[in-house]
Formats: sequence, C-alpha cells, structure tokens
Amino acid sequence: MHVPWGWIKQRPHFLAEQLSDDYEVSVVIPKSFRVPNLTVNNTKMNIRSIIKFPFERFKIVRLVNTIIVQFLFKYIYGIRKYHYIWITDLRLYPLIKNLLKDKQRLIYDCMDDVLEFKVLKGQYNELENIEKNLFQNVDLILFSSKELKDRKVKKYNLINFRHELVFNALDSSLLNAKVFDKYDYLYNEYSKNNYTILTYIGTISSWLDFELIEKSLNDLNNIIYFIIGPIERNIEILKHDRIKYFGSVEHKYIKSLALKSDILIMPFKLDKLVTAVDPVKMYEYIAFGKKIISVKYNELDKFSQYVSFYENYNEFKKILQSLESDKSVNILNDNFLELNNWENRKKKVVNLIEGMS
Repeated sequence: MHVPWGWIKQRPHFLAEQLSDDYEVSVVIPKSFRVPNLTVNNTKMNIRSIIKFPFERFKIVRLVNTIIVQFLFKYIYGIRKYHYIWITDLRLYPLIKNLLKDKQRLIYDCMDDVLEFKVLKGQYNELENIEKNLFQNVDLILFSSKELKDRKVKKYNLINFRHELVFNALDSSLLNAKVFDKYDYLYNEYSKNNYTILTYIGTISSWLDFELIEKSLNDLNNIIYFIIGPIERNIEILKHDRIKYFGSVEHKYIKSLALKSDILIMPFKLDKLVTAVDPVKMYEYIAFGKKIISVKYNELDKFSQYVSFYENYNEFKKILQSLESDKSVNILNDNFLELNNWENRKKKVVNLIEGMS
C-alpha cells in the first residue's frame, strides 16, 4: 500500500485488516525518509516497511527506488510465495510487475484518480502509460466510486476486463468505541463561550477549501473550526485564531472528537480528483448521527438523506445558520450501518477473490 500505516486510517488499512480474517496477509509499505504527521494505528498484522529515497519527482530517483524495492521484494520479502498481490496505487505497479509469476493474481484497488493529483502533473504521461499497462495486465480491478469506474472504463475500454465497484464504508467498531475525555478541555473552553464547533476529519491537502472557511470566519463570529488529520507536505494552511489544527490522532479518538462537535463538515474544492472520491469520512460522519454539511457532487447523492449539501458559499452560510438553530437529531437508519460497514465490503471482496481461482 502507498499510505503509511501511521497515516489517518483509510480504505487500505480497513480492507487489509478485514482480509486478514480470511487470508494470511502481509502489508508492505514503501516508506520515505520524510513522512510527517504520523500517529499510532495499533494492529496485529504483519507490517513491513521498505525505505525509498525522497524526491521521486526526478525520474532517476524513481528508477533507483524501483531497483532497490524489487530486490527487497524478491529476495527479502519473497513476493513470489503469495497467491495474490494487491496494490493500492498505480505507482506501485512498476515495482512488482516483473516479479510476478504466471499463477499469481494481481488485484488493483483503484481508490483515487491518480492522474488528477496536482503534485503529479509533471509525470502525467508516464503515469498514464503505467495505468494503461496495469489495466491490460491486472486480474481484478476494484473501483471505490461509480464516477471513477465509469471514467476508467470509458478511457481504457475495460468492457472485457474484470472490474467491480466496491464503495468505501464505516468502521463498525467506532459505534461501540469508548468516548474519551482527552480533548474535553478544548471543547469545553469554546462551548461555554457559545461557539459553534465545525469539525473536519481527514487529510489536509489541496482539496480543502480554505477560501470558504476564511470567508465564513470573517462573516460569522460565533464559529470555530477544528481540523483533525495529517497535513500533506507543501500545503499552505490557513492560520486563524478560530482554527485549531489537531494533526493526526489515533483512530480510537475519532468518535470522541466527532460527538463533541456541533457540525461535521466536508468543505472541498471540486475538481476531477475530488468528484471521483467516495469519502470514507462521510460514512463515519453519518454513523455518528451529527449534523453534516458538505459540498455537493454526484458521487455523494446516495447520502442525501443525511447530509445538507451546498454548491456555493452563500448556500454554505445559509445552511450553517439554519443548522445552528435546528435542535433536531439525525435519525440513522440501521439498514445503512448494516449495508455500509467494512465487514460487508470484505464479504464482497472475498467472493471476488475466490471467484478468480
């Protein structure tokens, strides 16, 4: 997987843990020298790390890293003894493609449109070629969103290839998790002064709409933002006395932070990267039964029963003001929890894997 194990928990973490109930799973994480904002995600899984040189924007560095990692995979980690090889990012394909045996099955969990990452624009042609080659040789592609699936099926004419839509989900253990008081002092401080606490939980990257956040802070004196999650490198964050950045927190604290918030938010700037995302955070937001405000795009239509959507700043401000005075509580349909947990997604994935035999 391309995400460090100590990053905020995402789809690869959850699926790896779920699959370890049915298979012997080893997780290998290419690790760079500089990965800030890590936390502790305890696990009993077999986690292995390999060091990669930084500055992979340079082709020579990517080439050197490929040689080093291929050596480790082949001679140290014994990649050829595994029945299935699962990758979570197309950039991992060059590391393993020449090591696979004929009987090994390759699974690609396509969770983002990697070609649309702004920081990778200089590598677009190279990545596009890797993606095309990967789609021609993979045994099973899992798409995390309908938009992402439709986009790639059309681009590469994947009609004759094996691909399935497997949405993201929520971590059922969060529902029964203990509520901690570790951060109570912060919430109590602002609640007693009648601030409305707006909380974002997730990675802080180029998609976060700081312009909207800043405008709302200038217009409304009674709100404060709690931003919870790792900050990607080279991201210029908005500094304001009513924005509190928590960095990464252990996953066990997510429920506590969400329940003590007034409103949970997903203020994204829309582009082709974002509109192909099925956000894990949305499933968790809904499970907590809190009021939710999110930017609107087609992939989120399935959440319309639980979420207040906006398309511009004026709509965001109007929704926020109406929710502040709304004392009702979201009623969660138990069917949502049953259908949209990682255990349920695991069952579908296992059926797909077994069907490849």
